[in-house]
Amino acid sequence: MYRALSCAVCCLLLSLAAAAQERKPGHLRMALVNLKCLTTDGLEEKDNAKALMANAERHLYFIDRAAKQGAEFIGFPELSLNGYSFSKNTTWIKIDEDGLVNAIAQRAKERGVYVSIGVAEVDKDGKKWNTQLVIGPDGTIVGKHRKIWLTAEKGHTEKGTAHEVFAVKGMKVGICTCADGTDYKQPESASR
Repeated sequence: MYRALSCAVCCLLLSLAAAAQERKPGHLRMALVNLKCLTTDGLEEKDNAKALMANAERHLYFIDRAAKQGAEFIGFPELSLNGYSFSKNTTWIKIDEDGLVNAIAQRAKERGVYVSIGVAEVDKDGKKWNTQLVIGPDGTIVGKHRKIWLTAEKGHTEKGTAHEVFAVKGMKVGICTCADGTDYKQPESASR
């Protein structure tokens, strides 16, 4: 019995040591979640709200799952909260006021992880953006990228102008959304 207990304690200590080493500075354990999202640009507002809720619930599920497996950064695709589809009926999110964004931020804080989500954002001035957020382990937004090289969102969103750099676990990182990483020309605003 003591031998089994001793063996279990030894395994626990080795597991704890491995976990401590995995969370060391300069290293980042990432989980990139590829999920099919429901779209929030249908004709019925109530259906869009249901789709938005379902997408948020899937985010929470995968945050829990990835954090349990040791991920420190959990990344979701472009427009993961809204689904990648645009129309005059798109449900736009005010990041600072949205309960679902707040719920995801709270889950990031509870799990002590970074989370990156994509949203169809409407800002305080009414401008619309294809935005990727990075939420820190304290539940605050540590970074935001607004897509620069527009594709299907052309005519529905504003064009971002900068690649921002921000800290994730003490490292400098940035975001490149879809076509932002494939077009090597300077943005029009940079050439003026």
